[in-house]
Amino acid sequence: MPTGEAAAMAEGQDPSARNKSSSPRHIPVIAVVTEDEETQGVFKSMDLNHVIKLLEENDKGDLEEKQLKSVKKLVQCYQNGLPLRDLAKIFKILNLCAGKIENQHQFVESVHDILKLCGLPFLKKKVSDEITYAEDTANSIALLGDLMKISSSELRIQICKCIVNFYHAEPPKKHIPGGEITGKQILQRNLISLKRQAIKELEK
Repeated sequence: MPTGEAAAMAEGQDPSARNKSSSPRHIPVIAVVTEDEETQGVFKSMDLNHVIKLLEENDKGDLEEKQLKSVKKLVQCYQNGLPLRDLAKIFKILNLCAGKIENQHQFVESVHDILKLCGLPFLKKKVSDEITYAEDTANSIALLGDLMKISSSELRIQICKCIVNFYHAEPPKKHIPGGEITGKQILQRNLISLKRQAIKELEK
């Protein structure tokens, strides 16, 4: 084939290729994160055990300020989604913060911010993470129903928004390749227990 003709064909194919790659597609709520340089910044982690230990402490002068700062760092760290491997600890932190609201109103903002993270995609580093952390995922989603007992109407509304966002699988800020399971499938597996728990708490 003549060189000019080949170039013309190549030029003719480029727009369609670009259109195809830029066309909207469904972003799964669980995404596989690879080890390349681009995704290393997405799959960040931090010392969650330290945050938990800090939140479990009491009776120190500047303790509350340190606790609030540690939660803010957590929120900043997980802006692109929650790794399945960290899910249990993050929801434990959420529960600890929620337990402080009655006597320390400053933690309302902390709970609100963590709940917003819970509406982001769950991330898996390995395909096997989905099975390995299946129980943690179920328990974490069930905890959202339990948290409907919170007296703050603002936080109860945020819990509902969190579930809706999770169900519709809002895309992360950075594109993460891979993924097989949608938020709808995850919620369908746990929806009955979530509904029962939420109704139970609202009837109290």
